[in-house]
Amino acid sequence: MHLKVIREKQPDLLYNQMGKFVSIKFKRKDGQTRLLNGRLGVHKGRKLGWAWHHSYDTPSIGIYDVQIGEYRVVNLRESMVIKASGHTYQVIRQYDKG
Repeated sequence: MHLKVIREKQPDLLYNQMGKFVSIKFKRKDGQTRLLNGRLGVHKGRKLGWAWHHSYDTPSIGIYDVQIGEYRVVNLRESMVIKASGHTYQVIRQYDKG
């Protein structure tokens, strides 16, 4: 069973996962779907530490991709599923009525 999280609450959910591994399924700029397995809050080799960008137009988060071994920035507007702390969250636009 998937838990649901509204798009605007993703930063709060992910911020609570700092230092932990998460999986994010999202749509890339070229339209392909990608599953990124990574760790939040990794600082190795980064002068500014972890990247956290949040604006209304482009909310995004920096994450260390363990499959590639590099840092990636994920646009949270394009995320579909987040797996964190043993739970799977389906990202929805707003709460279901009813």
